[in-house]
Amino acid sequence: MRTRLLILLLFVTFSSTRAAAQTCSPGNAVPLIGLSFVSQQADAFLIGFNEYTNPSSPKKKYRTKSGAGSTSFDLFWSQDRSCTSLRWQETHAFSGSTTYDKTTGALSDTLTGSMDDNPCVMLRVTRITRENSLSGACAACWWSPYDQKATAANKMEFLLEEDTEADAENRALPRAIVGTSNVAYRTSRAGDFLFSFRRVTYNAVFNVRCAGDYEVTVHTTARKRNDPSSPGCGRRS
Repeated sequence: MRTRLLILLLFVTFSSTRAAAQTCSPGNAVPLIGLSFVSQQADAFLIGFNEYTNPSSPKKKYRTKSGAGSTSFDLFWSQDRSCTSLRWQETHAFSGSTTYDKTTGALSDTLTGSMDDNPCVMLRVTRITRENSLSGACAACWWSPYDQKATAANKMEFLLEEDTEADAENRALPRAIVGTSNVAYRTSRAGDFLFSFRRVTYNAVFNVRCAGDYEVTVHTTARKRNDPSSPGCGRRS
């Protein structure tokens, strides 16, 4: 749903006095003498890595992919799945991370190695993790042109630091179009990760004649964007 936020009314109410220059009574309204808006409008998109399986709704992205663990193999001269005549043993390590910067989107990569995907090693997958373990059928496995057998497997790859729409908006602000609209919105996503938005900052000036503590009340209304006839949802803050 496309929504918009309208600044409808601002007013200040005097609640108490201290060192007042003139007589003031609690509850008196303070006149609003100026109200201005600065709007920032842009397109934004989430960055990072997709969920591995069964994606959320709406879909999520994570800015960091990390790896840990290792897999060890015995490699043989045999080529008939008998796993005889050991040639050598080797270990494949997995460590480091690949990260998209939250502010700039720049990529840094220290990830070395990868997950294993062969008949000797099982791969368990969730939305944000991938985990290797030994296959129950791995007494001997064919790995052309020679036999090999996995002896240990504990590699794990996991996603961290979910990228949010607020993060995407903050990255887009440097290229935003600046205006004076008082309508703020965020559209539904197009193509899973792209959306448009407008942020609004307002500056209110009041004729405050008495020193003291004041309560500022802001009324807003949210409704479908570009459809003034749609029922609105009011909010007071």
